[in-house]
This record gives sequence, structure tokens and C-alpha cells, in this order.
Amino acid sequence: MTFRALDAESGKAVAIRRFFPFGADGGGLHGEEHTAYDIAIQRFSQANHPALRSVITGGCDPVDGVPFVVTELVEGQPISKRIENGPLSSREAIDIIMRAMEISDVLSQLLAEQAVWVETNPSSIIDAGEGTDRG
Repeated sequence: MTFRALDAESGKAVAIRRFFPFGADGGGLHGEEHTAYDIAIQRFSQANHPALRSVITGGCDPVDGVPFVVTELVEGQPISKRIENGPLSSREAIDIIMRAMEISDVLSQLLAEQAVWVETNPSSIIDAGEGTDRG
């Protein structure tokens, strides 16, 4: 679940995303899990790649322990909207896969564990459009 919000300190629009690590009814993070998530957020905030939203902050809701992350807001169209009208070209698909791999490499170095760290659901991939280095 993602919300658009205004960062009171910077005055910029941000995205706040709450997610449910154990499913909708599974609860949030507590104890060591909460601590590990806080460490991960600190590491994620050091990640830098043009196709990756910058992590501003994150934590766990004090009421239910559900984790959240605050990132810069990237305007654009989700890839899911584009593919409603037909498949992406081979070049576009390859570019998306390559960016996902590049970002995963950056995050794997920060977390000292190799994995595909980015969400690849087409509704989560934003095309920022022409005239930007975001991709």
C-alpha cells in the first residue's frame, strides 16, 4: 500500500509505503525483526542509482509494528498501464531487466547478500518518461 505525502522538512512530495511481511493478517515486526529492519533502512538510504527511488527514512508503526519506508516520489506511468495496450518492445524489456539487475547489485553490496532486491511487479515499475535519466 503506497501513499503520496508531503515531507514537512523539505516541502517535497514523497511516497510512503506500508507493507505486510507476513501477509495482511500476519502482523508487523517486533523485537529483533524490528531492529534488523531499522538497520536495513539505514543501508538502503545509502543506495544510489538513477532508476532507484532514494530512501528518505523508514521504520515500524508503533501501534501495529507494520514496517514502512519513505522514498522520493517519482512521477510517471506504471509499466502495467503501458502493457495493457500490448507488450513492451524487446529493447524496453531488456532495459527494465538490466536496471533491475543493476539496482539489485547495488543493494546486494550494501546488504552483503546477493539477491534480486527490487520488486518486479509491473505496477511497481514506473516509467518516468523521456527527458529524464530515471528510466
